[in-house]
Amino acid sequence: CLEKSKNKPNPHPLNSAIGRVARTPIVACSLAGLIWNIALGRNSVPGSIQFALETLGDGFTPVALFFTGLSLVGKVAKLTPGRLLLPMTLAISKSLLLATILYLGVGLAGGDASDRGFAFVYGAIPTAPSVLVYA
Repeated sequence: CLEKSKNKPNPHPLNSAIGRVARTPIVACSLAGLIWNIALGRNSVPGSIQFALETLGDGFTPVALFFTGLSLVGKVAKLTPGRLLLPMTLAISKSLLLATILYLGVGLAGGDASDRGFAFVYGAIPTAPSVLVYA
């Protein structure tokens, strides 16, 4: 029993972590895009296809962050609406409540309409992606 465990080298935790991160959608697609640009040049995609690809690419980041969090934390099969409720509620309430609180706070502090508008937009900025991934 002990001899078998000595023959199998245990992977270093750092190597294991780097391997998992390299397989995430954001890293994999970023590397694929970099290789594409180096190999074929920046303007190698025809204009008619480029519009469609840009439209699909705009929706890539939120979905990639969501699935990156799932790949780091758990399995997609274990995903239930109840498990999504808390992180989504926290993210939505942060965007709405913080924006409203900042708007009212700047108004009470004597800020003009421009200052209140900036405070509202600043408070409505979504939570950092890493916070949502770890939530």
